[in-house]
Amino acid sequence: MTRRTMTIKGTIAFVALLGVTLLGAYALQVRQIEREIAELPLVRLDPVVVIAERAQAKKADSTQVARNPETTTLR
Repeated sequence: MTRRTMTIKGTIAFVALLGVTLLGAYALQVRQIEREIAELPLVRLDPVVVIAERAQAKKADSTQVARNPETTTLR
């Protein structure tokens, strides 16, 4: 074998070893993050009441005008 062939094979082996090492480190990091997420407490949603005043639209600003001024109710 020539020196050039050995250098190419050594470089390929080094890149392959580096790739496997980085992939393993990534897998360990993902596993650690999953463990940390699993240890988080559950979130509880409390009911929230929003109180707001209704703004009356001006006649010029509204897109639709009711035919009768009375409040519409479902029957």
